Amino acid sequence: MNPEDIDDLPSRPFKGFDWSEHFNVQKLIVELFGEYEAWYRGSDDNKRVTLPIVRRRHLTHIVLEAYRTHRAMPGLLLGIHRGNYYYNQAGDRYHPNHLSFRIFNKVMDFLIDAEFMEMISEGIWHPDPNKRRTGRYRATDRLINLCHEHDVNPYMITRYRTYEIIVLRAKRKGKQRQGDLINYKNTQFTKRARADLEKINEFIAGHNINLDITDEQEEALRDRMQNRDDPARDNYLDFTKTHLRRIFNNGSFEQGGRFYGGWWQQIPGEYRHFITINGKRTVGLDYSGMHFAIMYADLGMSTPMEDSYALESYSSELRSDIKKAFHIIINCSNRNHAIKTIDGHIRDGRLSEKLGDGETLLGAFEETHPLIKDKIASGEGIKGQFTDSQIAERILLKGIDIDLCILPIHDGFITTAGDEFVLERLMNEAF
Repeated sequence: MNPEDIDDLPSRPFKGFDWSEHFNVQKLIVELFGEYEAWYRGSDDNKRVTLPIVRRRHLTHIVLEAYRTHRAMPGLLLGIHRGNYYYNQAGDRYHPNHLSFRIFNKVMDFLIDAEFMEMISEGIWHPDPNKRRTGRYRATDRLINLCHEHDVNPYMITRYRTYEIIVLRAKRKGKQRQGDLINYKNTQFTKRARADLEKINEFIAGHNINLDITDEQEEALRDRMQNRDDPARDNYLDFTKTHLRRIFNNGSFEQGGRFYGGWWQQIPGEYRHFITINGKRTVGLDYSGMHFAIMYADLGMSTPMEDSYALESYSSELRSDIKKAFHIIINCSNRNHAIKTIDGHIRDGRLSEKLGDGETLLGAFEETHPLIKDKIASGEGIKGQFTDSQIAERILLKGIDIDLCILPIHDGFITTAGDEFVLERLMNEAF
């Protein structure tokens, strides 16, 4: 297969951090490891299996991620690195450094030979990293059936202890969708932020977050997600993705920092009112015009209008598109960048053509908000995200203190119906 053909295959990258100490999973791994030992001795001149604990750990990581990927979407493949360069990155806090290149490939060879996994396409190595492709693999029916025989389910799967949840990205270069990952030395801030987020993740993991929809509605949702053309969002539905990360931008722990990773953040907005927490219906609240409030607060004043997105030259029917456009503009570094970006979104249908063009829309924002016009389209959004991420952290931790599960959605939150007044109080206290 050439790179273009491989890119057409629905897949997600293998991360190597799926883990479980659940009794059912351990029974499954014991059985698989027994088969691995027999295969190893038969394929390696009857040599004794060395480092059995380490090999079982590798087997656990691969099997659980293959199983979870299948359950998220049966046709979804895993893009798996088989080369030494990926596993030999000591000191890189984002890579699975707990995996050994030699042992990993030995376990993969076993799973393929024993027909627990199958390779759909070989990987491609090329001196140009942009032309490299990982091999594509998937779990076979034999592995899925064995998981079911041991009553394994995706909710038994957690993240391995070395999974990094405080992420720092460099400034984007050229047409990059996002900046490269940056290694960093821990500070008091990163240690505290990590400890607080571990507490939040553990609390959320103790709750059942689901969707109260019919099988037909779920199938329609999965089809819609699978067919969307947005590389920044998942094209599959994985209810086990409740583990949050904080992502900071532009090489600074004072920019960005919002919470990402929850499956509820990936579904279309109109499905969010179907979200349940422990079987209870939920409600969502947000800070209307959070970025406006932060920018005006820098001037020592409150937002002067009730609806910051009400632009005189546009119909109120366009409010949703206007709000979406503003969140794009506020993260652009200058006016030209903002205008070109908005024009592109209008051109490809991601924003309504009724907005006109980027220059007209940006001018309408500047005319409506003259006191902060210099902050609009100046990269202020990333800085504002840090402020709202700190506010979100305080709210989530306060929720834990009173045993209230709160799910973050950027500058908004979801909690159980009947507790929205408590959430509103926490939001007012935190801002």
